[in-house]
Amino acid sequence: MRLKRKIKNTIYIASTLVFGWVITVSGISAMKHLNKVEAIEFRVNGETRFTLPADQVDEVELLLKKYKLSYLSKSNIAAEAKILGVDFQQDIEVLPIKVDEEFIFQDVEDIAYDLELNEVEAVWYTVKDGDNLWQIAVDHEDVNMKTISDFNPDLDIEEFIHPGDQILFAPANPMYDVEVRLENTAIEPVQFDTIRIQDNNLLTSQRIILKEGIEGEKKVVYDIKIVNGYPTEINPIQETVLKQPISAEVKVGTKRTVGRTGGNGYGVVSGRLTSNYGYRTHPISGRRIFHNGIDIAAATGTAVYAYADGKVTSVSQDNTLGKYITIDHGGGLKTRYLHLSAYKVSVGDKVTAGQRIGSVGNTGYSTGSHLHFEVLKNGAYVSPWNYI
Repeated sequence: MRLKRKIKNTIYIASTLVFGWVITVSGISAMKHLNKVEAIEFRVNGETRFTLPADQVDEVELLLKKYKLSYLSKSNIAAEAKILGVDFQQDIEVLPIKVDEEFIFQDVEDIAYDLELNEVEAVWYTVKDGDNLWQIAVDHEDVNMKTISDFNPDLDIEEFIHPGDQILFAPANPMYDVEVRLENTAIEPVQFDTIRIQDNNLLTSQRIILKEGIEGEKKVVYDIKIVNGYPTEINPIQETVLKQPISAEVKVGTKRTVGRTGGNGYGVVSGRLTSNYGYRTHPISGRRIFHNGIDIAAATGTAVYAYADGKVTSVSQDNTLGKYITIDHGGGLKTRYLHLSAYKVSVGDKVTAGQRIGSVGNTGYSTGSHLHFEVLKNGAYVSPWNYI
């Protein structure tokens, strides 16, 4: 028998006489093919990451399913939400192949280990003596109160923090990203109109409610995308009015107060209404939350005006409220202006209706630049729609 071998590529060129038959290179290839065994390849975006014995395919599929479903419990999803899909953002394939019988296989545990790896590790902050949440957010350019709240759901932003506490600034970015798509329905208020009846005998800060307004209700269906346990998109796709609102009737003084002028004019500020007064259901968690004012989105620096004549009783800042101003208008009526970027008045100042008192900002627990406007009557929150 003569044999010539090219060592580097292990290519055989042979002509062999066996029992009167000539076996050529193609015949050798056919014989080698008979020594192939069944296997599976684990591919990510078309690239082979692992090769395993064929009998481990069920274990691999189960491992991947458990990994994906683990993000349902990590995402704080309401029980009544409709799950539309749970899948990897990468293209994951488990495909049958054939390999040489002497091939050295990997194991399911290798895939399990790979699933636990992160491309980017989590970023944590350790609380120091004298820290407060608002100042921490101010001191770190890429962090605000909303991100702290989103990434630390067990942290009560109104409670004290203590030296040594760990605050998550940014979650880990895993090697394998899981996207959860869902629909959920939230019940939200529909604001009522206010009919104002002028009365020359009342002061500008006085209001007599002849008929309470009643909020309507609407059902809002949200399309939601959650990636690696955190929401990235929350989009309303359908709204259905369940109960029409009933207008309020209010007797008001004839002396000037600021009020709605139509369009984007809300008296105390010009902008876009983003959150109403009253109860609403959070679209992801399903929790029922009371919002004690109205939120009007406007660019940072937009002028904020006093609702009516009065005296400034507080000019301060807070972890949750940010920079804020309180004005006492007399008769048990007070208004508050939250999340400001700047003050134009000081405690003790007397202000007139329409006087500029500050600027819109994004301080405290704020989801973006806006004014949160509150009205209190005898210490209790009341609907701002009865006053502007």
